[in-house]
Amino acid sequence: CITCHSLEPDTVLVGPSHSGMGSRAVGVVAGLSADQYLEQSIKEPNAHITDGFTEGVMYQFYGTDLSQQEILDLVAFLKTQ
Repeated sequence: CITCHSLEPDTVLVGPSHSGMGSRAVGVVAGLSADQYLEQSIKEPNAHITDGFTEGVMYQFYGTDLSQQEILDLVAFLKTQ
């Protein structure tokens, strides 16, 4: 992830910073919990594009390359940021 996403709040790389992701993921998409939003963003990276970023840039196969447990672990990690 760190190739394209920073953990620093004011550092933008190819994608948005993951700093504060735990609180920012709450309520981003009506009807989705933070966990659901993050999981969908990993599995379907073009489902919700953050303003100012380009569709189709994020690697499209994390949903199939990672196990469900790895995805859940990644969601848990992102929520701590």
